[in-house]
Amino acid sequence: MAFLTLCARAVFFFEHMRKLLVPLRVTNLSNNFLDDNLNAELRAREKFFDGEVGDVPILGNNPDVFNYSITEKAIQGIVIVRMVFYGTQKHWVYHHPDAGPTQVNRRLPVHAKIQ
Repeated sequence: MAFLTLCARAVFFFEHMRKLLVPLRVTNLSNNFLDDNLNAELRAREKFFDGEVGDVPILGNNPDVFNYSITEKAIQGIVIVRMVFYGTQKHWVYHHPDAGPTQVNRRLPVHAKIQ
């Protein structure tokens, strides 16, 4: 989890030349698509977060190995960094002013729309 937040802070700084100093949450700590129940939850979460990221550019010098996208919703104070490792390992690191710190074993809701 710490690795993913550090990666998100690094790519944010690389793109914007300013530090991302807000507390961050991590989703999709697992990509276990063999478990049907977890697979459905992961797919719903993927659809939700990809919808929130929207049509921002996919960045990265070698996108087959690592690519990322950054969305900022400044009015709401929301930042989302989508990172994809090896084309399939998707992770979203985000800041939402109403969200508390990440809890490692907590399942995150996918039904509420981030505004």
